[in-house]
Amino acid sequence: MMKTCKKCGVEKEKSFFRKRVKPNGKVYYGNTCRQCISFSNKEYKKQYYIDNKEYINNKNAVYYENNKEKLIEENKKYYENNKEKILEEEKLWLESINGTKEYTEYREKCNISNKKYRDENKEKAKEYQQLPHVRRKKTLYTNIRRREDVAFKLRSSVSRSVHIVLKGEKNNLSILNYLPYTIDELKQHLESLFEHWMNWENWGVYNPKAWDDNNTDTWKWNLDHIIPQSDLLYTSMEDENFQKCWALENLRPYNAKQNIIDGASKTRHKKAA
Repeated sequence: MMKTCKKCGVEKEKSFFRKRVKPNGKVYYGNTCRQCISFSNKEYKKQYYIDNKEYINNKNAVYYENNKEKLIEENKKYYENNKEKILEEEKLWLESINGTKEYTEYREKCNISNKKYRDENKEKAKEYQQLPHVRRKKTLYTNIRRREDVAFKLRSSVSRSVHIVLKGEKNNLSILNYLPYTIDELKQHLESLFEHWMNWENWGVYNPKAWDDNNTDTWKWNLDHIIPQSDLLYTSMEDENFQKCWALENLRPYNAKQNIIDGASKTRHKKAA
C-alpha cells in the first residue's frame, strides 16, 4: 500500500512511514515519512544549538568537570576494545585528505581557532592533549606527514633538535620566527650540497647492521652542523649562538657513518679549534 508524505509530497510505501498502534489495536501510519522526519530533526537540532550555544557549552563543560575521571576511563576502555578498527579508520581518513586544498584551508582555520582556545583555556587544553586518543591521533598524523612531506619532516627535525638543546624550555615557540630563512630555503640549500648518492629517501640514522661500505644503496645521511652545537651552546632562540649554529652556511647533509666517527674522535671539534 502507498501513502503520500505531506512534507515532501512523494508517494511511498507505508513502510517508509512510522507505524503506530492505538490502544484498541487499530494500526495507522504517520503523515510524514521517516526521511523527512530525520532531516527535520537535524535542522531543528542545528538551529537549537545556534540559539542556545552558550547554554549547551556551559552545560557540557560542567558535566565534563563532574565526570572527568569516568569519561577518561570509558574513552580508554573503548579504545582498547576497538583499537585496530579505530587506527585503520584514522589512517584511511588522514591519507584520503592529506595534501588537498580543502584540507589546507581546514587546517589553517583550525589552527587559528585552536590557538585562540588554548590561549584562553591553557589548563584545560593541556589536560586534553594528554588524553590517550588525542595523543594517538597526533602521533599518527605526525608520522604520515613526516613520511610524505619533506618540508614538514625537516621542520620537525630542526624543532626537535632545538628542543633537546634547550632542555624542554622551548615553550612551544616556533623556530620559524627565529630562523633567518624559510624551511623551503633550508631544503634547497641541503639539496644543493647533496652528493650523487644522497636523496630525501635515505635521510636517516646510521645502522651498522644494514650499512655496506661498498653499496651506496645502504647509506644514510644526517643533517649536520659543521661547527657542532656543543661548540655553539645557546639558552634561547634569541641567543647569538643560536643564529650561528643554525645559519645555512653551518648546515650540510653529511654521511651518517662518518658523522658518528667524527663525533667519537672529536675531529670537527679539533678543526673548529
